[in-house]
Amino acid sequence: MRISPISNGLWPFLRPRFILATAGLTAIIVYGSLYPFDFCPIDYPGGPVRALLSTWPERTTFGDLLANILLYLPLGFCAVQSFRAARWLRAAAAITLGIALSGSMELLQLYDQGRWATMSDVRSNALGALLGTIAGLVTEPMWRRLPRFVVHAEPFVVILLACWAGYRLFPYAPVIDLHKYWHAVQPLLKPQLSAVALCRYTVCWLVIALMLEQLFGAAVARPALLLAVAAILCARILIDQAALSTSDVAGGILATLLWSVCLSRTAARVQWICGLFVLSLLVQGLNPFHFSARSHGYVWIPFYGLLEGEPQIAIPSFFEKAFNYGTLLWLLGRAGLGRAAAIAACSALVMVLSLVHSYMPERTAEVTDLALLLSMALVMRLTRDLAAPTAG
Repeated sequence: MRISPISNGLWPFLRPRFILATAGLTAIIVYGSLYPFDFCPIDYPGGPVRALLSTWPERTTFGDLLANILLYLPLGFCAVQSFRAARWLRAAAAITLGIALSGSMELLQLYDQGRWATMSDVRSNALGALLGTIAGLVTEPMWRRLPRFVVHAEPFVVILLACWAGYRLFPYAPVIDLHKYWHAVQPLLKPQLSAVALCRYTVCWLVIALMLEQLFGAAVARPALLLAVAAILCARILIDQAALSTSDVAGGILATLLWSVCLSRTAARVQWICGLFVLSLLVQGLNPFHFSARSHGYVWIPFYGLLEGEPQIAIPSFFEKAFNYGTLLWLLGRAGLGRAAAIAACSALVMVLSLVHSYMPERTAEVTDLALLLSMALVMRLTRDLAAPTAG
């Protein structure tokens, strides 16, 4: 039997899951960088490369800097683990890919109407690829040495916790300002409790308790939940433009009490929390329950709202949705539903909600939520390669 040169030669050195992830991330970057694809011929004196280099002194806002770093960080992380070779060679290839992709996107943006090409974007993209590469190299051998409970907890749980922190701690800039601290806690002095927000925060903290239990075990999860609630609330006092709310604080306290007193000892806690989380997503998706007789249209462009929105809104919204849909998939899996069935059920739920949004004046109906759900399903599948690093 004839053996393919690829399977006999190159295949042992490739890691298909990370190659697929790198290709997917590259496609997302190309889509996000060139949208709305409105190109026109422009004659730049000295050529496009010179025109791009002339923007070197320009600076960008903190929001754009952060968004550009976060965009290329996963690319570096996956690219450096896409094949087996010397660490320096893989690092060089991953960083080169990040710089080449960013540079080519900025050059194309010179001809894309509505886009602004600058070298500051190339620098921040390169920094993101570098940080992702370092993270990939550091964590790759770490998974072999970590305690058994962490390896079997699935790296996907860690990603979900990071998404929750990314949502709650935006814009990630602590300040030393007593006036700001007072402004952050002032809403607690005039309590205004929202039933929808209270349920939302309570259920999310119960989900996080379940994740902490899987990471560290039942005995550690109870004090770990209390520490996590305290850490997030205290961090929001210190972070610029963030503040506490009565619903936020009450939800954390209520979830801690419910978990410590009864849920942590309940055999069916996964099913209960899964049901509460689905109900919470439904209430959150249908709030404020204002409907119109006619549809205001459906946007079939993936990630349209995130691309068109301001970074201050788009970044936390992305992390919140990633946490919501990734957690929904994870909970259904923990509750006993198969992977394919969980993806199908979640897709149906998300599509129904997005179609209902077309009849809600305060909402934008778009396919972004479904695209993000399927992306999180792919991430959940790919992270199994980290839990079993010896697998192809």
